[in-house]
Amino acid sequence: MKKEAAKEKSRQAFWVGFVLLVVGTLSFFYWADKKQVWFCDEIYTYESANGFEQNWPDTNVDQWMTGKDVEAFFAADWKELSMNDITVRLYSDHVPLYFWLFRIVSVYCFRGSGSIWIGLSINLVCYLIVLGLCYGVFLYLTKSPIVSGITTLLTSIVNRVMLEQATALRMYMMLLLAELLLLLGGVWILRAARRRKMSAGVFLYLLAVSVTGFLTHYDYWIFYAITAAMFCLWLLCLAVKERGKRFWSAWEFRYAAGWVGNFVVSLLATIYLFPYCRWNLNRGKGQTAMYSLLNFSGEKVRQIIWGYQRLATSIFGDAFPTVAALLILFGCIICGGVFYTKTESGKSWQR
Repeated sequence: MKKEAAKEKSRQAFWVGFVLLVVGTLSFFYWADKKQVWFCDEIYTYESANGFEQNWPDTNVDQWMTGKDVEAFFAADWKELSMNDITVRLYSDHVPLYFWLFRIVSVYCFRGSGSIWIGLSINLVCYLIVLGLCYGVFLYLTKSPIVSGITTLLTSIVNRVMLEQATALRMYMMLLLAELLLLLGGVWILRAARRRKMSAGVFLYLLAVSVTGFLTHYDYWIFYAITAAMFCLWLLCLAVKERGKRFWSAWEFRYAAGWVGNFVVSLLATIYLFPYCRWNLNRGKGQTAMYSLLNFSGEKVRQIIWGYQRLATSIFGDAFPTVAALLILFGCIICGGVFYTKTESGKSWQR
């Protein structure tokens, strides 16, 4: 009887997940097809990935340009991938992974075209993986395919913030995916530490996710620092709780030390693949971030408040006041974390 019930739940979970992927795909195509307005950063995406083939507009001052001229600027017409050209152009700008992929898709799938689907096709793949991950996490927490499906639908499909990230011709969808994969890596490490056995797989996974994120967006570096610090602190607290003054002999401490070593290797690999990130960390975006962090002004407070207002409006529209919307959002996140902690604690106690 239990086996039959388990099989039925597995079938239900599969079909709910399948429906979510179909609905998510249809939603993506529906909204992407309505895309008619670009903002400047989306133009910069084409410029960074393909624009080195034809300089524009600074070399065509006071000259008439046709639609074909503009499309030629957006399109990849050469047969060469020219990855190094992209890397050099991004010396003082973004990290290059999204633009490398953009160039690859342009050359092999959309050569001679400035189609919006160059970027949207990359985003679609990342978006569907995010949907699958969210559904899997909710299913793990709730054990209910229906509840997990509804939660995924509300948070990842009929969610304006998610749609904005998915349909923007930028690396934001890929960034979200890298952040989710990092969080899952942290959870994997916590679970592996409880098994009292070092796992090479988790560190190889963490290395791949870390380098991918580091090469996706500089904001990931900030997210990584906060996430790694929280998980490593958690591991150290568990080590002290278990071994006291001999905390260094606990498996949790070994995993925390392993994460630190993994970070060093990830950073070196990132520098090898994109050496210019050192300039940005020292004098470019890193310097700007530090100035912003240490600059306490009324204008900064207003910008932070505006950002949270925009976040609340993007998710809930005008259905709730900003304060209520933020309480709902962060309340759900905190409750989810508490629920997961209690679930894992219960499993650990049973073992």
